[in-house]
Amino acid sequence: MKLYFAADEQQPSINISRVRESYFRGISLQWYDFWYAMSINT
Repeated sequence: MKLYFAADEQQPSINISRVRESYFRGISLQWYDFWYAMSINT
């Protein structure tokens, strides 16, 4: 995460916020798939 903060100071905030957005969105999608699979198995 320190890399993200360091990049924040050097690059436009729009690009970094987009990277963070897609990153967290990818994590949430993985969690959604995980819980969905768990609910089917039980």
